[in-house]
Amino acid sequence: MLAIAGSLALVPLALALVPLVLGREAGWPLWAWAMLAAAVPALLAALRWERRLAAQGGQPLLDPELLRGRVFRTGLAVNAAFMAYFAGFVFAISLTVQTGFGYSPLRSGLVFTPMAAPSPWSAH
Repeated sequence: MLAIAGSLALVPLALALVPLVLGREAGWPLWAWAMLAAAVPALLAALRWERRLAAQGGQPLLDPELLRGRVFRTGLAVNAAFMAYFAGFVFAISLTVQTGFGYSPLRSGLVFTPMAAPSPWSAH
């Protein structure tokens, strides 16, 4: 049952991300817009499934009760803002290193190794 529920939870994510990644290059065809439009009802159906599973005593992938807590929602918003900032920072710095210093993409990526190396220790 868990494998089926996990697969169903990925459907809205795929419906949103595939057209966002491939749509522009393909010239925003009808299938991209249809997938984006289908992502919203798929997300609502997945949330309904999770609520029903929790009400029946099952173990949902994301407990809907968590979303009711103010602290969890605040933490989720802060985390999303930080990740958006950090992704932009890494992208901008890697492009700057490539264009400004003439590094290859691999060498540009390796510039971040000293920042990533201590992550396992800082996570404790």
